Formats: sequence, structure tokens, C-alpha cells
Amino acid sequence: MKKTLFFLLGALLVTMLPLSNANAQKSSAKDLTWVGYDTTVAYNGTAFTGIHATFIDDNNNIVNVNPAYYLQNGVQVSAAVNAGVYAAVANAPSGYTFNNPSCPFTIAQRTLHVDSINTIVESVKFFDGNDNAVVVSRGELVELASVDRNPLRVYLNVWARYHDATVGDHKSIVAYYSISGPGIDNYTLDDTAKLITTEGVILANFVFGGGSGSGTSTGLTSYNGIDVRTRGYCDNVTLNYNLSSGSGVIDEYKLIFPSEEVAAGFTTTAWKSLDTVNKTITFAIPANTRPKQNYTGKIIFRNSAFSAYPTLISDTITFKFNVNLSKTYVVAIFDSVVSINNAQDYVFEEVQWYRDGAKISGATGLYYYDPNGLKGHTYSADVRMPDDGTWVMTCEQDYTAGVVRPSDPSMVATVAVHPNPAIENATVRIENSASESHALRVMNIMGTTVYTATFEGEETVIDMRNFIHGTYTVTVDGITVRVIKK
Repeated sequence: MKKTLFFLLGALLVTMLPLSNANAQKSSAKDLTWVGYDTTVAYNGTAFTGIHATFIDDNNNIVNVNPAYYLQNGVQVSAAVNAGVYAAVANAPSGYTFNNPSCPFTIAQRTLHVDSINTIVESVKFFDGNDNAVVVSRGELVELASVDRNPLRVYLNVWARYHDATVGDHKSIVAYYSISGPGIDNYTLDDTAKLITTEGVILANFVFGGGSGSGTSTGLTSYNGIDVRTRGYCDNVTLNYNLSSGSGVIDEYKLIFPSEEVAAGFTTTAWKSLDTVNKTITFAIPANTRPKQNYTGKIIFRNSAFSAYPTLISDTITFKFNVNLSKTYVVAIFDSVVSINNAQDYVFEEVQWYRDGAKISGATGLYYYDPNGLKGHTYSADVRMPDDGTWVMTCEQDYTAGVVRPSDPSMVATVAVHPNPAIENATVRIENSASESHALRVMNIMGTTVYTATFEGEETVIDMRNFIHGTYTVTVDGITVRVIKK
């Protein structure tokens, strides 16, 4: 007689023997034999709750008996859920005994697959001495039982490696998979490695030069390959760079400024093309920027060919630069005498004069007399700021062609304000100026700047309705006049 055993997992019925005699009457024989063998079903996260077991007596009659409980590793469990080997144990019906009251079965681990089409690995990196590749996206596990998805009980782990760690291209990158989490005993992974690409690239790191020189002997201070003028800047900051890369070309840069510098008007840039011929980087000094030593900037470089890889940039280089006072603070009053112009925004008392960029020993007064005349030289000065006591440099005034004076006194630039005193508006007019653009500043009697502007042409109007009554100084291009607000 052909033998069978029925198993029911949830709604699943597993057939072992056909029940050709399902309604057979109980025999008078006492012994029942559960004829079965190892049966395997796949884990699906639900309880293996009902086994319909069929026994056969000594006379080959069929007797149906339901299991009373399950054993796993000899220990009774309430339900068979997780992967493992179990035994379904039945109690003998009245009047019968069992030759073997249990039937073994297995809940097998479910096989998981990786949807590796969504495994994304960065295929370009700088040389770092190891063969690791950066994994951007892991991919997804397929065939995970719904009960293990929310909350997630099985996690996909991915790491990737180049076939070697040396600089070069056409390198294979392989992704390696594993699983972890509280539910992993119920699963096995069918594929633990996958070839991602054979076009991986390892680039040589950027190389930073030592710079053209450092200190005042060369006029430059070097910051890891970035050369900055030690004496500071007037209108624009120009940096020289000495950088190269073992793989590819450095052709773009980005400037980054801290919050204090941003408040002063300096702007962080987007990526910009490098001047690879002159190897210079230039940025403007914003109008009305306070003269100061040691403004801070940061710069990074990259090869635009790999702009899709945000990690392929140079280390950040921090540099310091000085913003100087305008050269209008240096004025020649005779062919051989130069002075500090205290008629502008600041009144200076401490000065150190320089000629052609070199310090003049003992020249510490507001005036400097050069017995050989000013012609043929440039002059500048270090001055102590009256508000915070710091020292700053003026821009150089160039007298290499001599002191140029107008031959006609009527051609000397003049500034006038009318009406004066003013009640609401005051018109400021500059005449005989060689410049089309003018800088205007208004200061109160305490020396505090209350108004600034730039204008084109000869005239501009100041709205003084919100000014308090008193005396003010109006300065245009270094020429100062007084105006009274009524």
C-alpha cells in the first residue's frame, strides 16, 4: 500500500501519502506506526500551525491523528516558525499505542537575492594605500518575508574593493555582500560577490609646492603652495599658486571665506577656472572694506574632469592677506616732502615710512623729508589705526616720474557744499577732478562715519533730514569740507 503524510503550513498542504482509506475503521490491533520521512518546507515568517498526521495500524488501516506539540532540538516549543529541524509529536488515541509518536520535518532557510543593479560604487578615488572603494548605494534584498520588512530584521551589508591599490585605470571593482540583523538565521544569501566595473581609476594625490618664497625678503608669504604678498593689497588680491597632480590636471578652484570676512564683503565662490598660464588667482577687495591685517581665506582645487566625484578635491589651504589703506593717505606736499593725509576717515599719530618697499630707519613722523627728492621712488607707510591700535600699510604712492602738480592752479580739484548750513538736502560738487567716479564720506564731530556713497560726474545730493543738528565733515576723494546741519 502506498504511504503518505499530510502537513499543513498555514494554508499550505504538503502531501506525503495519499489517503486512500481516510474513513477506515479503527482496527483491533493496538500498535500504530507513523510512517514518514524528513519533509522540508521554506521559511515564510508564519507559524507552522497544523499538521494533519496519518497513521497506519497493524492491519494497514488508516487512523488520522493531530499532533499535540512540537519539539526543536529536544525542547518543546509552542509553534514552529523559524528555520530549523522539528518533530511533530502526537498523542495515541484511546486503545492504541505508537511505535514512534513523532514525525520529523524541516523549516529551511529562505534564499535571498540581491537586486545588484542598484548597487552603485564610486569608481574613481585618490590613492590612499588601500583597495577600498566607496559604496554609494547598496541595492535591495529580494524575497525577504513581509514579517521581516517592518520592522526591518535583516540588513544588507556591502563593501567594495579594487583589484589592487596602485595608481592607474582599467581596474576591476567587486562588490561583496553579507546580511546581518536579528532575523538572519532564517535566510541564506545566494550571491555574495558581483563585478561592478572593469573601468575603475585610482588617481595620484594632488602635490602642493613650497611656494616661491616666504617672508619679507621675497615680498611673499607662502601657505602650502599659495604665495601671498607680505605687504598687502589695495584693489584686488592676487595669489600665485604652485600646485600639480600626478593624475589629470588641476584646472578649477573655489574660494571660501569665514563669517567675519563675509560680513566684511568677501564672497565665497562657486568653482572657477584657473589661470593655468600665469598660475594666479585674483579676487576683488569689496568697496569700503576696513583696512586690516590677516584677513583669512580658504581655497580648494580639483580636476574638472572628475567633478561628478565630490571627494576628489585637494586639501583645504588656509591663507592670510592684508587689506591696505588707500594711497590717497600718502600726499606729496613738496617735491621732497611726503605726508600722511589726516583729512580723511582716520587721524593717525604713529607712522613708519617705506621707500620702494623698504623700511626707512628713523622715518616715524607724519612727514618725511627725502633730501634727494621724491622723484624716482614709491612711498608708503605703516600706520597705527586709531580705533583698535592695529598696524596697517598704506598702498604705494608712485613718484617715479616725479611729483606732478597742475600748471594752472584753477585745475586743482575742489569740493563745495551748498546750501551751507543745510536744512534738508545738501548738494556736494567736485570740480577739476581727473576721476569720473568719486568716493564720498560724511563724519560727525566725534569722527564717526554717518554716511558713505559713490557717485559719477560732478554732483550728488545728501539727504540730511535725519541728521542731528551740528557740524559734519564731507570728504570726497580725500578733499574735506565742513557743513552745518540746522
